[in-house]
Amino acid sequence: MSMRTKNKLEAILIIFSIFSFVFNPIILNVSVIDGQTIKISGSDSWYLTEPGCSRDIITDSNNDIITLCWEDYFDSQDRIFHNIIIFKYNELGEKIWQVKWGEHGDAFPIAITIDSDDNIYAVGTFGESLFDFDVVLLKYSKNGSFIWSCIWGVSNRDQSRGVAVDSENSVYITGDTYNSSEGKNVMFLVKFGNDGEFKWSRFYNESESGRAIINDSYNRIFIGLSQSDETCLIIYDKNGNVLNKTSWYRDPGGRYMQMSIDLNDNVYLGSCETVKKFNINYELLLNLSIAYLFDFNDVAVDSQENIYIASNAFNYEELNIDYCITVYNYSGNFDYNFTCGTPGYDRLTSITIDNFNNLYLLGHNLSTIVLVKNPSPGEKYNGNQEGLSPNPTISSFLILFLITSIIFVVFVVMIILFKGKRRFTLL
Repeated sequence: MSMRTKNKLEAILIIFSIFSFVFNPIILNVSVIDGQTIKISGSDSWYLTEPGCSRDIITDSNNDIITLCWEDYFDSQDRIFHNIIIFKYNELGEKIWQVKWGEHGDAFPIAITIDSDDNIYAVGTFGESLFDFDVVLLKYSKNGSFIWSCIWGVSNRDQSRGVAVDSENSVYITGDTYNSSEGKNVMFLVKFGNDGEFKWSRFYNESESGRAIINDSYNRIFIGLSQSDETCLIIYDKNGNVLNKTSWYRDPGGRYMQMSIDLNDNVYLGSCETVKKFNINYELLLNLSIAYLFDFNDVAVDSQENIYIASNAFNYEELNIDYCITVYNYSGNFDYNFTCGTPGYDRLTSITIDNFNNLYLLGHNLSTIVLVKNPSPGEKYNGNQEGLSPNPTISSFLILFLITSIIFVVFVVMIILFKGKRRFTLL
């Protein structure tokens, strides 16, 4: 191979390297304007983006929206840790405030709720390493002022899974802790006062973990939990006494659960296989099979007892993953479903419904948080100032990127082989 041919190959290699570098973020990331609310003209809908990743969402008595999120950072030893971030927006999507907690350990958020005064409680895990962590509970005022934090744990692996607040503003957290004597995880329920004072804890050795928690107007605490071969709904009173337990054969998705409650105190327990509805007497009213859905994430209920199920869906046309909302009516009959999302790989983490039945969707794409009010089928949230656009050329970009990547690899191999052959000839 002549020197001129070699120079041509190296020039082409540089061109393809630049081409791949330029098109990679176009294909794999979202073109967004962080912190800016995009109004969808002609509707009561909007979306916004923030840097970070999403976890949970809730609305308060003023229909303000509170989101629980997180971000990565590197500590002094170059370890990847997390900070907890809480955002608050009004119903128009305007940011009211944001706060951050962490930066001196690994603080990862799990769930968020509010009390009767709209104070905010966020629960997560906190530790100095990946193998030693405790439960952390944070309290903020509705104005974003930090009130207190507390850390609780009984082993070196205490994992929170959910939080609930009753009408007396007492706080309940469920999750799992490692029982070293038995060599397994067990479920815990711990209660704190609204001043952060520890009240009591309960452990359920038959269960691996409390996966979801919610309370009703009678201050009963409902916990969805998993054990070796069963999924259970266990109910406690405010003093930690067991009132009832309902069990069924555990479906494969029983390890991940979310709960919701309607205005009549019916409780909804969702997992990757089913959504079950229980009345105030713990009787099973509905048992919806949702095994056909990909990657269940959350369940919510509106004032008419329509059931909204959040999941993800694979987009075969664009070769990526979208948000998916599936709706059943109060009788458990399928109503409709739709997908929406960014032009990239989306992760839908949580949904909630406010007092006016507005649906809010919270998810993220890589390291960009996406919050949507009243999403519609096929919408694409890409930061377009004029609203949402479907971005139909993403498949072409993806195919072009794959082709250029293959050519790039081929040229690298050719140059390596050429240089190796030349050294061999000289020897």
